[in-house]
Amino acid sequence: MLHKKLYQGQIYFALINVLLECARILYTGRIGFVFLIWNIFLAAIPMVISYNLLTLGKGKRLENIFCFTLWLLVLPNAPYLITDILHFGERHDAPLWFDVSLLFSFALNGLCLGVVSTYFMYLHLQKYVQAKWLNILMPVIYTACGFGVYIGRYLRWNSWSIITHPMSLLQECFIRVANPIEHPRTWLVTIVFAVLIGGGFTWLKSIVYWSKLQKN
Repeated sequence: MLHKKLYQGQIYFALINVLLECARILYTGRIGFVFLIWNIFLAAIPMVISYNLLTLGKGKRLENIFCFTLWLLVLPNAPYLITDILHFGERHDAPLWFDVSLLFSFALNGLCLGVVSTYFMYLHLQKYVQAKWLNILMPVIYTACGFGVYIGRYLRWNSWSIITHPMSLLQECFIRVANPIEHPRTWLVTIVFAVLIGGGFTWLKSIVYWSKLQKN
């Protein structure tokens, strides 16, 4: 089944990422960039949630709303890996070409995890939401994801901050939503990552569509 193959492929890709980081640790004897392993674990969580929702079938309404909300909160963890490229050059104990490959592989998989996860959630939402409303909802999801990446990278909040520091987090978000002109970087980052996720989703959906046509 295509969904299962996509899911397994992303898990294998994540294992390759981890093996590359382990190779770096063995070569240098240091744990530089070890945070990438934690980040790729966090990035895989939204895909696991959306895949299980898709494969388990229809559930109760409140359960679906809770799982969707949880998924949307952790979705930015996937494309957030792209921003870890900013750490390139901070450590000089490994060949630069290897660090380029390492950071690029994590960044690419982060984007892929976000795109595949969004595709799984899209298929799940099709069971409940009419097509015209779903076409409106998807750009909202891309934008929320991009905004989440900004919050994580530049404001240094994480997914569970909504539980540990809800008022402070909501206040910072409200300031930027209410005064977009005063925070141009917020919306530039949000738009760029929304386009990346939305473009990747559209590409994947097109590939799946054409593959089905070929079979028919």
